[in-house]
Amino acid sequence: MEINQIIAGKYEITEILKSTQNKVIAKCIHQSLRNPWLIKYVNEHENINELEALLELEVYHIPKIIDYYQSAKGTYYVLEYIPGMTMDEFVKSFQINTKTLVHWMLTLGKIIADVHGQGYVHGDIKPENIMIVDEKDLVLIDFGSCFKEIDSESFTFEYVAPERLCDLGVVDDRSDIYSFGLIFREILSKMKIKKKKLVHLVQKCCEVEIEKRPRMVDVIALLNEI
Repeated sequence: MEINQIIAGKYEITEILKSTQNKVIAKCIHQSLRNPWLIKYVNEHENINELEALLELEVYHIPKIIDYYQSAKGTYYVLEYIPGMTMDEFVKSFQINTKTLVHWMLTLGKIIADVHGQGYVHGDIKPENIMIVDEKDLVLIDFGSCFKEIDSESFTFEYVAPERLCDLGVVDDRSDIYSFGLIFREILSKMKIKKKKLVHLVQKCCEVEIEKRPRMVDVIALLNEI
């Protein structure tokens, strides 16, 4: 993709955000509607986990598929553009308090629980994949690593659960719980929040043995008690 290129006769590329040999992510605008959206291109040799998942998932706080187009060389798909800052950017720029942190954990937990409830594991829960639309509204993005029963083997090393590295054959939605716990352990440390119930919950999420971790519905129940 290139700036000003027209895809499928209607999507004009306005900015290239990321480009690799097999994938391109860009901002685009619909030529007649003038709506700003995100467009992704995946070549024919790459899987299209994200497109397949987002077409199937019915979850409120995730990007919606607007359109998709398959060419001889690969697949283009257009998604809702999510404005705002990533959680990583927000935490680096602003001080947050315990109330905001608990709200974030609850909101993100409910999104992940909905994803899990429909049979998917996100597979790449990390601060860069969580958008803060305003201080209280979160959106979970980038489903390119998601999977149902067979591990996609796509992840970010810093936030991956240990069982996904060890090929133990025991990988399920609790692998997302580990990543979830790591994110909030980092924020607790950075913001010097020492609320005992939060610290204990994060420790449970970060258990090395998958069998010792709670499910997300249990995490939500515990958060509602804090």
